Parts: sequence; structure tokens; C-alpha cells
Amino acid sequence: MNIFAKLEGENPGGSVKDRVGVYMIKDAEAGSGGTFSGVIKYLKEKNENIKGILVDTYESTIGGGEEHCYDIEGIGNNFVPTTMDLNLVESVIKITDDEAKDKVKLIAVREGLFVGSSSGAAIAAALKLAENIFKNMKQS
Repeated sequence: MNIFAKLEGENPGGSVKDRVGVYMIKDAEAGSGGTFSGVIKYLKEKNENIKGILVDTYESTIGGGEEHCYDIEGIGNNFVPTTMDLNLVESVIKITDDEAKDKVKLIAVREGLFVGSSSGAAIAAALKLAENIFKNMKQS
């Protein structure tokens, strides 16, 4: 996210959105909710069509649901932190521990990157979102 925000503000050749077609967001999960809320608020100020999509574990209550134990570290809560602005969340993609762990293994094998379970959750959510967008495009 930081490189895109920097390019957006300093690039005289046009915005990143104009060249890429979408904004890329690094952190769509919420632990304290501060990064999610701050990034989405900033992007919405720049483009009102930005969608705040939260990645959350099935066992977390922050994106709705019942509290249970989960293995994904760094995201989810059993309460809504005061730093989390739920008004910025337009949809929630729930991820299981197994989905996150599978994506951690996949990114290690395919890309040689060693990432944590919250990154695995973000990858799983991005793939779900892409699949949903693709299905909607095909139906149009």
C-alpha cells in the first residue's frame, strides 16, 4: 500500500488507479482495525468507489459470527476495537484456518516466500474475491 500511496501523490504521469485500474491494498485484515480503517478512509477520500472489504476468520466476531478459537495470528477479535470503523466495511470475506494454511504453503512452494497465516488469509480472500468478480463478469 505505501508504495502505491507514494506514487499516487508524487507521479505527474497520472494516478496509479488510472494505469492499473484498481488500488492494491496490502492489509485488508483487522487486528486492532487501525490500519484497515485508516487506509480505507484515505482511499475513499481519493475515490468514493473504493470498497472496504474485510478479511476475517470464521471464528472471529469482528466481521460477524460467533467467537471460537482460531490459529490465524494477527487478525480477528472477540470484540470490535475502538480503532476499527465498521462503517468502512462494505463486505467481509471469512477465511478458515485451513484455507489460510493452504495458501501459506502454496506461496512458499510457488513463489519461495515464507509468510504468516494472516498473509495466507489475505491471499485466500483475494482469490475468493477474484473468483467472485470473474463469475459476475461472466454473468453480465
